[in-house]
Amino acid sequence: MKQLFAQLFISCIALSILAKDLGVDGHVFPIEEQDLLQMLKTRVKHSSLADLTPALFESAKHPLPAPGIVTAKKSREFTYDPTYILDHDIKNELGEVLFKKGTKFNPLEKIQLCEGLLFFDALNERQREWAASQKEYFKWILTSGDPFALEGKHKRPVYFDQQGTLARTLGLKAVPAKVTQKGCLLLIEEICLEKEKCVTVTQKSNS
Repeated sequence: MKQLFAQLFISCIALSILAKDLGVDGHVFPIEEQDLLQMLKTRVKHSSLADLTPALFESAKHPLPAPGIVTAKKSREFTYDPTYILDHDIKNELGEVLFKKGTKFNPLEKIQLCEGLLFFDALNERQREWAASQKEYFKWILTSGDPFALEGKHKRPVYFDQQGTLARTLGLKAVPAKVTQKGCLLLIEEICLEKEKCVTVTQKSNS
């Protein structure tokens, strides 16, 4: 089971998929993703609090719901601009400035996302069915519910938006929702599954 730390996805969307070589700015370390279960086991193994193992696992299985995220009562569509503005100069090892403070980068100008994101509440049966019915491949991101159970049932990675950080960054307020690429922007669709009660709202881009 892979746990989503929202910062990881923000980096993937806004920074790490950037195609340009920005040179080296400080020390660079390899990044490896570790299975959450193994991480917990390792931490407990080297901890004097090993008797808290059941509590740790129970907490991981039932993370706190993302705050402020509700079930969609209306369909809403908007876009998010992932343009990143450098807040400091990027220099090489000789101290030469490669990119000046204030330089703007939009990773979607260089890279095509190979998959979108689905945000949904795993405690809501209708939303679970909706997610499973999607034909394209999406990363599943929960705003509530047990990611372990869902991953075991569907045999696929399931992530959790801890503290709703990613949803808040994207301007997401309701689920289920779908995030896909639209040119150099991210198209965000909050989807009301109760069609007879839905109202569609379209608004301008968020940045």
